[in-house]
Amino acid sequence: MRKAVIALMVLIGMSASIFAQIPKHPNKIDAAGKKQGMFTFLYDANWNVITKPDSAVFYRIAKYKDDQPLGITRDYYKNGTVQWEGRILQDDPQILDSLIIQYNEDGSVLRYDYYVKGEYEFLKTLDNYNALIAQYRSNTAFSRPDFVGLLSSLGNQYVERGYYEQAEPLLVEAIQVQKKIGTDNLVYAQLLDDLAANA
Repeated sequence: MRKAVIALMVLIGMSASIFAQIPKHPNKIDAAGKKQGMFTFLYDANWNVITKPDSAVFYRIAKYKDDQPLGITRDYYKNGTVQWEGRILQDDPQILDSLIIQYNEDGSVLRYDYYVKGEYEFLKTLDNYNALIAQYRSNTAFSRPDFVGLLSSLGNQYVERGYYEQAEPLLVEAIQVQKKIGTDNLVYAQLLDDLAANA
């Protein structure tokens, strides 16, 4: 009986840690109507702001001083995995000012973008991609899923701008790396679709 109670307590503890809790912050607005301190924002699947944690698909943690975001802001999937991170100069309208990284729910990188005072910087974005790709190629992380994400994301950045000749080798390499990892998933199928669409 005692072992059964202990086992039940362990199971309850494990299940609580499996489902990440959305952090709660004061969300303090001062007398002048300005955000101060740590905030938690809840979002539905379409990124509409909501108030019920049970309905949240994403959430954002941000720090403010006098209504201005401070430091790096992060968005999270409900399970606690980072979905997006970057520096926001202003909320409404949103002005980005840093390297912006988007992640898949498994934590692998989906996309890199670089902004300077709200303006997208394609050349700085390319520099970041190329530096990271060089790092991956030079070490044992060569066949990780996030390397596939880097290659395909940069390839798609080129496609979006009509630079198909630059995109093709990146998408082909992404397919080759994905084959090493395993082709029985949607990433591989999406890579093939991307390459075929640009052929």
